[in-house]
Amino acid sequence: MIDDNIIKIIQKTVTDKVVQIVQLSGGDTNSVYKVTCVKNTYVLKINLSHAIKNVFQSEVDGLSTIRKTRTFITPSILTTGVYNKISYLILEYVESGSKSHSFWIRFWQNLAKLHITSQPNFGYHQDNSIGSLPQYNKPISDWGTFYITQRLQPQFTWAESKGYIFSDKEKLFQWIENNTAPEKPSLIHGDLWSGNLLVTSDASPCLIDPAVCFASREMDIAMMKLFGGFDFSAMDSYEEIYPLAIGWERRIPLYQFYYVLVHLNIFGDAYYNQVIEIIDYYTQS
Repeated sequence: MIDDNIIKIIQKTVTDKVVQIVQLSGGDTNSVYKVTCVKNTYVLKINLSHAIKNVFQSEVDGLSTIRKTRTFITPSILTTGVYNKISYLILEYVESGSKSHSFWIRFWQNLAKLHITSQPNFGYHQDNSIGSLPQYNKPISDWGTFYITQRLQPQFTWAESKGYIFSDKEKLFQWIENNTAPEKPSLIHGDLWSGNLLVTSDASPCLIDPAVCFASREMDIAMMKLFGGFDFSAMDSYEEIYPLAIGWERRIPLYQFYYVLVHLNIFGDAYYNQVIEIIDYYTQS
């Protein structure tokens, strides 16, 4: 049964007659619904954390930032706001197509063009979120310093407050300072697992639910490899436009490390051994 608050949010924002509301299998922090109307179909995302401000503002901002690059399609935003302390976002529903080889070539080409988008510092003009956790984006000129202070240290702090121990984290920080590639900042999606890549009915790649910032572009590649679902046989299409720095394969676990720490803080013990394995990989080899 659909909650009355959801009905009222839809009635408040959608003028088209509603035909059907179906709950989708969505993310870990939000409830997601498909709202079918006579003329259009929408996605409704709600967050029940009773936030004072709209928790979807950073998602709207991230989608807008990606859209402005004219690389990937992103869903059009109908509206966002707060109703009865429930944050909500209503956006275009993307009809699904099939992911052919030509789709993957286009995806990799678009990703390279997205990553070419740059600015002087690493970071972003505002903090945003990664899953249910805040993500900090203070502008910093040095990538290693940014990755340590804005990505890893906050996650370590939260994990340590829950009782997890990381005896070699300072050694890991030293490795990062000495071995990260000196590339310019790239605009990244920031949470590029397969569920955040859609294919439209005309076979165009479409990105959703970003955690954007200007960072090492290897972060996106690392996340793509962490959970799978991407066709790396077409990666040459990326390299032809924007070749990756020498040694990028060696750094993939380092940048997966951030996302594994995030999962440790959200989901708990199941990710602790993987965290320790990555620390050991860089501090004991």
